[in-house]
Amino acid sequence: MKQDLFPQHWLTNTLLDDGFIVQKTNQLAAQPLPYALDAWLAGHFHAAALATYSEAQLEDRFIGPLLTQLGWLKVAQETITVQGKLAKPDWCLLSQPGQDDQLIASKDHTLITAICESKAWDKTLDTGKADRKENPHHQLQDYLSTLRVRFGFLSNGCWRRLNIDQLCRFKIDQGLKLAF
Repeated sequence: MKQDLFPQHWLTNTLLDDGFIVQKTNQLAAQPLPYALDAWLAGHFHAAALATYSEAQLEDRFIGPLLTQLGWLKVAQETITVQGKLAKPDWCLLSQPGQDDQLIASKDHTLITAICESKAWDKTLDTGKADRKENPHHQLQDYLSTLRVRFGFLSNGCWRRLNIDQLCRFKIDQGLKLAF
């Protein structure tokens, strides 16, 4: 049974009208998932098991491998200082081979394409509180702002994408919490 991994529009562009978005969504939906993602998810996504994992276990056993499956180069838990402010996101995502070693050596935040912050399966991604220590959404916003990175992902098994330029958030609601 084929599931829709991204059931809602995950790409919003104010320059394009809704008709174009619907047309492109239908075209993309007709194509197979990239990187053999459907087969990978079928073999790795087991909701009952994932729900028992701690945050670190979920990162190691599901979120990190999924990011790799999607083609991201990643550096985990790298502490980077920008203008005296420290940031240590769970994953710095990079787009070019060799940038991982370069980021570790130089701490050059301009190499980072996106950030991924992970939480435990049962952790709420947005508590509604305006405090980065109590709200993962604000924690990710703070990392994006500090590191001057435009895009970030927040995941507890569900995925949320944040575009710091628009200060909008998009939730890929229930995208991975579906039974396969």
